[in-house]
Amino acid sequence: MPTPPNKLPIFQSPLNKQRKDKFICVLTIPRILRNDVQEIARRNSSVNFDSLQFSIFGAVAPPIEIPPVQIPYAGQTLKVTSYTRPTFPMLKIDFTVDNFFNNYWVIYKWLEVFNDPTIGIFSPTDREIDSRSNEYMSDITIYGLDEYNNKTIQFDYIRAFPVNLQGIEYNDRDSGEMECSFNFAYHQLKVSLLPVN
Repeated sequence: MPTPPNKLPIFQSPLNKQRKDKFICVLTIPRILRNDVQEIARRNSSVNFDSLQFSIFGAVAPPIEIPPVQIPYAGQTLKVTSYTRPTFPMLKIDFTVDNFFNNYWVIYKWLEVFNDPTIGIFSPTDREIDSRSNEYMSDITIYGLDEYNNKTIQFDYIRAFPVNLQGIEYNDRDSGEMECSFNFAYHQLKVSLLPVN
């Protein structure tokens, strides 16, 4: 008997639930830092492509909001959609610092471009780049995975850039993993369902 067109077959138990620890975070180094990429992995003046490997935890999807508009009518107040989106709130990414501090270093260097700690101004390395240029922005993508590690959903944060990097705390009474976080701003969020087998 064929499946009715309005019902899709279920290939897994409806009791299966999405897990919080099933995801992949992909962050492309922005163009403004790519000129500093060197073959040598550890230099104070450079970053490398392999250093952005994050074990993240915390919020992934911000609230989605299209607020209503109130319209007085015949002694009552009705609500209709405003058809507008407010700006997205900044998103916080909590991550585990790797043992060479490479992931921490990339965010630090990214912020250093916006305001050089020694001269106090926008510092676009050796290139003349407008401070509003998209070259300092990058897309951040987080994929949700199923129980077989297949990608099922994609969150694209478009034209993202960090706005702060939180502090690090050492503690000789705590042998756990070192954690840090950064907040980033972005233009848009696009969510896409991915095909599954």
